[in-house]
Amino acid sequence: MSFRNISYFIFSLNRCSIGICYEGRLDADGKPSDTRTMEQRVALLELLWKLHRLFPQALVVGHRELPGVKKACPCFDCEEYREVFH
Repeated sequence: MSFRNISYFIFSLNRCSIGICYEGRLDADGKPSDTRTMEQRVALLELLWKLHRLFPQALVVGHRELPGVKKACPCFDCEEYREVFH
């Protein structure tokens, strides 16, 4: 993993955050929905464990939980991950 490039997720937090994207988020009607497959759930958990080892004090939050964000993403409740990592 390389952390040299700054991503553009949250303007005020780009320098001190890691954004994770996944394919999905919309149901058949185009509405925000938790569409993660089991494979995506497993891969995300594995990635979060790797990142947790590197950044044990990091917080796991969804894009929509950050100040000033008016988006539905990630379309699932990140609490399931906070319970594991915090």
